[in-house]
Amino acid sequence: MQQLIRMAAEIGPLAIFLITYNRTDLQTAIISLMITAPIGVVLYWFVEKKWPFMLLLGAAMVLIFGAASSYFENNDIFKMKPTFAYILFTALLGGGLLFGKNFIKLLLGSSLTLREPGWRYLAIAWAVFFLLMAGLNEFVWRNFSEDFWVKFKVIGFISITLVFGLALTPIILKYKVDEEES
Repeated sequence: MQQLIRMAAEIGPLAIFLITYNRTDLQTAIISLMITAPIGVVLYWFVEKKWPFMLLLGAAMVLIFGAASSYFENNDIFKMKPTFAYILFTALLGGGLLFGKNFIKLLLGSSLTLREPGWRYLAIAWAVFFLLMAGLNEFVWRNFSEDFWVKFKVIGFISITLVFGLALTPIILKYKVDEEES
């Protein structure tokens, strides 16, 4: 039950965004996301008793870009949100490494035990991935229809991210700390 609630907190707002868009328009869908994203954060906290950094950051960006998009009546502002989010993640990961902090390790260190080179490879891989995703978002929203962008944002980006995460499995397995080592 706890896992189901956590998944609903993470994916629910995007699903509601997509359903709302399919029944109304982008501006209404943005408002629905602005309402449900913070609810998802609180729901996650209720189950896990800790604040989910990535969901919290995502919800904050949804509120900022959603409010700006509504205020200026310009949906393109919201379409740029993923670009800024991905660039921010790239900067956090890359900048963290430059200053001796591995934010991937800070986020996942409680659930995954790797040797240091593995953490470094993961941080670099995710930083490059997020940079490429920023470029992909820019390409898609500027060259395709709004309808295509919305569906690609929800279904395409999630799918690509899952495939990329799975593609990192060999690195995780190679650098995973065995029970004997720990």
